[in-house]
Amino acid sequence: MIKVIFKTPLEDKIATISLDLANRKIVNIEIEKDRSRIAKLYYPHINKPTYASFESLLNHYCDTENVDLSILLDHIEKNGFYTPYRPNLRIEINR
Repeated sequence: MIKVIFKTPLEDKIATISLDLANRKIVNIEIEKDRSRIAKLYYPHINKPTYASFESLLNHYCDTENVDLSILLDHIEKNGFYTPYRPNLRIEINR
């Protein structure tokens, strides 16, 4: 299982998304208290999440098309994350 943590530039957690990459499933999403509005801004489908919608979102943020989510997460883990589409969003990967 891998955890994708959405954060602010000040390292405040917004949401933690737990993924099962082998089975292409979102296992769990934890939204921090009083962060549901910003979580929805960064991941519009957070209330009805699917693996495909999350993969599509990260492809959009990384300015790529049809790249496998595991490859995107490896890249983010090695190189960090920044997107001009959401300049205040940071992503941390925990394995």
